[in-house]
Amino acid sequence: MAKLTIEWGKLASPTVTTGKGAAEVTDMSNVRGVLDPSLRQYERPILVYLESARAESKTDKENIDTTTLKDERVALSAKLFTAVKANADEMTQDHPYWKFFEGPARPRFMVFSSQGELIGKLEGKVSPTKLSDLMKRALHDEFAFSFDRWVKDYQKVLTGIDKLEGLKKALDQKAERDTSTSAKREIAERREKLEAESSALAAEEKKLLELKRKDAVAKG
Repeated sequence: MAKLTIEWGKLASPTVTTGKGAAEVTDMSNVRGVLDPSLRQYERPILVYLESARAESKTDKENIDTTTLKDERVALSAKLFTAVKANADEMTQDHPYWKFFEGPARPRFMVFSSQGELIGKLEGKVSPTKLSDLMKRALHDEFAFSFDRWVKDYQKVLTGIDKLEGLKKALDQKAERDTSTSAKREIAERREKLEAESSALAAEEKKLLELKRKDAVAKG
């Protein structure tokens, strides 16, 4: 299915305080302050994946990377989060960010609200269901929507995108086989229709990512 790769951000450098990198100065009172500056603008829940390269964590890491993060509901949910990846092995007690991410040097996930409050954490062998449920809880705390219905609607959009990509590929192949004037005209008309359908799906996808916050609904 299309577009199911999680886009991971990073934490701000804890060592840059002056000079050219001064923009990364962190607010140590809240986990939002230790995100990379480019991520602080988003008012979304925060998903942090602390991965480990230790030998004893190899099985858990492989399970997470090949199964948990490839799960459709997890990958779709991540579109509504500020997703950040960090190194669990570096997160020792003397690390500046330890108070936010304290825990064993093993693969683990931590989910925070958009305001930086810890919602929950999972470590070790994390199943797709456990992570999806934790992410779902964080989303329902902030957004006025049905998660299960949202997933189904997004799946329809992605299925539509996949179908259009297949049709476009078939048209390209037809254009190579048939170079007659009539075929060119027919292909051009069909491509125009497919582009219109693509634009409509893109608009649907954009709308799905613009959820109404519960606090905004209450005020309205």
